[in-house]
Amino acid sequence: MQLLAWVQHLSDTEPDQKRAHELLSSAVGTAPGDAFGWYLLGRLYTDRGQSESAYESFNRALYANGIAAAMAPEARALTHFSG
Repeated sequence: MQLLAWVQHLSDTEPDQKRAHELLSSAVGTAPGDAFGWYLLGRLYTDRGQSESAYESFNRALYANGIAAAMAPEARALTHFSG
């Protein structure tokens, strides 16, 4: 479902963009521990210029499967950048 959503996002038409957002939101809602789904949702928000939502999604991707917990403290600190 995630890859289908991403392909629709790449089509660059408004209905496909909305559908991509719906599919990715549904995917992470169903499986909140899915880091790849959160990453793709973050990319979608980045492409839309929604930096705050993108930051939140990328942060969720890092913490979804405990990835950030395994990172060095210095690298973890980078996840708090909200540029």
